[in-house]
Amino acid sequence: MFYREDECGRNQLFFDCSLPGKSRFMTSNKVIFAGHSVGGAHAQAAACGFDELKKIGGKTGKPFNPIIYDREFLPVSSEPLSEWEPAHRASPVGLLQLSPVDQYFPLVAPGMQPYREALSVKPMPIVMAVGECDCPSLLSSTPPAWQENTDKPTQFKQLAPAGGNSWAVAARIAKGSHCGYLTEPDTLCQVSDSEKECNLCPGIAPYPPDGDESAFTTELFRRFIALNSKRNEGKGSRNEWLTSPFISWLNKQSPDGTVKLLPFRSGQYIDYAGAETMQKAQGAGIP
Repeated sequence: MFYREDECGRNQLFFDCSLPGKSRFMTSNKVIFAGHSVGGAHAQAAACGFDELKKIGGKTGKPFNPIIYDREFLPVSSEPLSEWEPAHRASPVGLLQLSPVDQYFPLVAPGMQPYREALSVKPMPIVMAVGECDCPSLLSSTPPAWQENTDKPTQFKQLAPAGGNSWAVAARIAKGSHCGYLTEPDTLCQVSDSEKECNLCPGIAPYPPDGDESAFTTELFRRFIALNSKRNEGKGSRNEWLTSPFISWLNKQSPDGTVKLLPFRSGQYIDYAGAETMQKAQGAGIP
């Protein structure tokens, strides 16, 4: 209730009306959603925004209109999220997914496909990073995060369908593991990246946590946040995003001078809807 200015009349005798302003830790409701592994797939849903979550939930039989409870001292709850002012709800302005893993089990876990399809038409910067040696994301996920030369569904194809105007881009990290992004070791990740569990990169030592891939990820976040801090929500275009300083930095063999990316069939180090078509047009001299 301290974050809600319209709550300043509660407990009038003791409540300090200046507290809501002092307690705010955000200067706006603009939010970049991010996640790793299963959290990367869940971030795809969150990045759709409240209205889209509610709409998709209605269609899939999973209504979304949460209430927040605070039970630390007295049972206090918020109004349903649908009754909040839009300015008090998160306004997604970007999505960054690190080796997303979707889990699809009929009737139990329906997967994130409806949310990816909603994001595919949302004019918003989206980045998917996948490691070369990333078995959970490339093999175990349903569907895989990314695959080359396949007609089967992938998360990235659903995010950036051929011929679409999706802003989603993908990057593949050479020697990238499932957990090299992390700043400290994790037992579950150590199992997923072990040679016993993953044979994608025989003879190659993938990045461990708190190493070069982790430092690259920190710089990736820093630049993505900086770009979104400068742009106003609802402004800009897909072309401006694809020619932005962030994409210019990412679309290199080694953006940070240490970690290397793998090229796509277009010859670029990022993939996006229409990348190969655009490259062929530029090769033919078409601006």
